[in-house]
Amino acid sequence: MLLAALTFLLNCVNTNGEYILDRTLLEAVEAGAAGTQDPSAFIGAFKGEYFGWVNLIGVLLQLFAVSRILRLIGVRRALYILPCVAFASYSVILAAPLLALIRIGKTTENSLDYSVQNTSRHALFLVGTRAEKYVGKTIVDTIMVRLGDVTSAGLVFVASTYALPTKAFAALNLGLIVCWVIVISVLGREHLRRSDRIDAGLAPDTTS
Repeated sequence: MLLAALTFLLNCVNTNGEYILDRTLLEAVEAGAAGTQDPSAFIGAFKGEYFGWVNLIGVLLQLFAVSRILRLIGVRRALYILPCVAFASYSVILAAPLLALIRIGKTTENSLDYSVQNTSRHALFLVGTRAEKYVGKTIVDTIMVRLGDVTSAGLVFVASTYALPTKAFAALNLGLIVCWVIVISVLGREHLRRSDRIDAGLAPDTTS
């Protein structure tokens, strides 16, 4: 249940961030950021370069940083890296919702999500029961991921209906990140308890 909540909040925040980026990009195009370039070509080039950097940084982190991070600070502490970076990023966006700042923030967020966060999250299942690993994980990786996306879509609908500003979405994400950190804290204690049981030669249980 804790892993389900973690996955839901992570995907909701991430998808909200993609909406913030796309919305700011379109506003920038309307304000003349494309110059004499065709708007469609400008947007295509922007998104292509954006995803290119996300993939490149994500691969480099996975190859050269993730194993070292997990070895140095452990799985539980590694889970805090992405929400801390995301909180700083959306705080900056709340103060100054500029396209360049949002792009840097989202590039960093997605790169960490695809590398450090994903590896750490999946590693948590190692202390789970057989049912949690083979049934619970399937539910978490499908239903909870999509539920986070669908919830974000509902929030976008509300924002469009009531013409909420970009800063409102940044503030919403900050609130979700606080909830995310609380879940990580509780999850870390449960992971520690189960790890101690395994170290003691006992099978993991689900009493908490």
